[in-house]
Amino acid sequence: MGQKEKGDLLEDVVEDICRDISQSKIERNLKIRGKSDTPREIDVLITGKVSGFPVTIAIESKNYKSKIGVEKIDAFISVT
Repeated sequence: MGQKEKGDLLEDVVEDICRDISQSKIERNLKIRGKSDTPREIDVLITGKVSGFPVTIAIESKNYKSKIGVEKIDAFISVT
C-alpha cells in the first residue's frame, strides 16, 4: 500500500469515527481559501455544536515515516 492509499485510508477511519458525533456535518477534500486567499484543500472538515457552541475541526490526514516538525504545523495553521 502506497503513501496516498494509506492517507486515504486514514481519512476513511477519521470520517467513520466522527460520523457518530451528534449534530455534525462531515466534509472531505473541501476546497477553502486560506488567510492568503490561496485555494487550499482540507482532508476532513467537521462542523457542529458542542454544548450549544459552534465547533469547527479541520483534519489533515497524512502518513509520514517520522515525527513532523513545527513547520508542518505552521503550514496547516496558515490554511485556516
